[in-house]
Amino acid sequence: PNQDLSEEEPTVRLNLTLVLDRSNSMKGSRIEKVKIAAHRIIDDLSEDDFISVIAFNDRAEVVIAATPLTDKPSLKAKISLMAASGGTEIFKGLSAGVEQARANLGTNLVNHMLLLTDGNTYGDQDDCLALADQMSMDGIGISTMGLGHDWNDAFLDDLASKTGGSSVYINSANAVVRFMNDHVRNLTNAFAERV
Repeated sequence: PNQDLSEEEPTVRLNLTLVLDRSNSMKGSRIEKVKIAAHRIIDDLSEDDFISVIAFNDRAEVVIAATPLTDKPSLKAKISLMAASGGTEIFKGLSAGVEQARANLGTNLVNHMLLLTDGNTYGDQDDCLALADQMSMDGIGISTMGLGHDWNDAFLDDLASKTGGSSVYINSANAVVRFMNDHVRNLTNAFAERV
C-alpha cells in the first residue's frame, strides 16, 4: 500500500448555507449587521468550501446558488444588494436552503446551515421543526442566530437542537464571526476526528 496517503491529514471542507432574514422587521441596522456578517463569513471560508445564500421574507430567493468560494468579491456584492421588506416565513427560507445544501451534500463535507433571523415566523413553526428532523437524517446541521430583542428563542433553540446545532443571540457582526469560528470550526474538528 502507498504510505503517503495514510499520512495526509483529511481536509475537511464546509458545505455552508446561509439563510438570511430580509423581512420588514430587519430594516435598518439589523439587515446591515446580517450583510456584514455574511461578508465576514465569506472572507473566512476557504476556496475549497461551498457556500449558498438564501434571503427570505414571505418567499425565498436564492441569492447565491451553491458554489465554491473562488470569487469572493462577486459573492459579497450579491449579498450587498439585499433589501428588507415583506413578512417573515422561515419555512420558505429553510426549504430553499435545504435544496442548496443538498446540491453538494457529501460525507466528506461538513454540511451546515446558519439561519439569521429576528425569529418570529408566522404559522409555520411545525413545518420548520419537521424539516429540521429531515435535515438531521440527511446529515445537515442547523445553527440559529437571533437578532434584536424580540427573537423567538424557544423556537430557534428547538430548531437547532433537532440537528445538534446551536442557538445564540447576536448583537453584532463580530458576534456572528466568533460564533462561526467557535461552532463551525468545532464541527470541522470533530468531523476530522471521525474521518
